[in-house]
Amino acid sequence: MTSAVSNSPSVMNRICPCCGQMRMYEKNAENARSRYVSAYICVQCGVLEALIGDLRPWVGGAN
Repeated sequence: MTSAVSNSPSVMNRICPCCGQMRMYEKNAENARSRYVSAYICVQCGVLEALIGDLRPWVGGAN
């Protein structure tokens, strides 16, 4: 019997629109959702946004 859940590690292959770094996971469910803009952002920016607040203006220009 095979498992429906993949045990392979996720790949970080997308650029975060907030910080401009290649720190976003391939699957959106593993990234953070911005509280201020309708976009997914990397986990690190998601933590900063939760602690500090609005991080705009973003490097990626998604303001």
